[in-house]
Amino acid sequence: MPLVIPQTFANGDPIAANLVNENINAVQTYVNGGIAQGDIKDKFETRHLMRGEYNPIQNQLNLITGIMGGQSYSSAQSSFTGLCSSPSGEWDGTGTTGGNILTQETDVGVANTGITFYLAQPADVFFQFQGTPHSTAVSNLKDSVKGGYRRSRFYIYLDGVKQSHSLMTTWDESSAPYKTRMPLSSFWAYTGLAAGFHTFDIKGFTDTKYSLMFTWSTTLEAFYQLPTGASNPTNPSDNPT
Repeated sequence: MPLVIPQTFANGDPIAANLVNENINAVQTYVNGGIAQGDIKDKFETRHLMRGEYNPIQNQLNLITGIMGGQSYSSAQSSFTGLCSSPSGEWDGTGTTGGNILTQETDVGVANTGITFYLAQPADVFFQFQGTPHSTAVSNLKDSVKGGYRRSRFYIYLDGVKQSHSLMTTWDESSAPYKTRMPLSSFWAYTGLAAGFHTFDIKGFTDTKYSLMFTWSTTLEAFYQLPTGASNPTNPSDNPT
């Protein structure tokens, strides 16, 4: 039988979590064994469909075409993550600054933002992070003469290597209060990541007293590359005939 979405929402309707979960469960049930022969064209049989292997601990679905997974944390979970000025940051009274910016950073990991995954073969990988931080106005790394950031920086790391272009920044309450709770968002795409185990995570530093996140999420998508010698599928024409 075809896929049936049990709940629909009109503009202006409140969206309850339990109703959204019903729709998600319906899709999962359909994909994981609910597809009927009548749903498939061109004499393709359901016995030829390969179900994905779901790991509930990591919240990852392994498919023949790649991997999908991630984690999401909301304020309703009464959980938080983030950074404290120590051990992150660089300021110890002896460091130097240039244009009020520290010349070195000591990045530390942000708890519950990492994803470890296994690739059976080289793949194109897309990782995305978003968070809503809150940074304090008081910094115990602030130097009254030399200055300091009075802000926080976050980066995406792949296998322990900083991806510098993924920089995300938030400020403290006193220097830029309108930016202190500015949502963070960044992504990293890697073409041809080698087979084997890999880890994406978020690291950073703050020279405010602390920078906390009360909501955040991480998402991973990996698509296995075509075998050597295989050709890419032909894209449909933009002008239907």
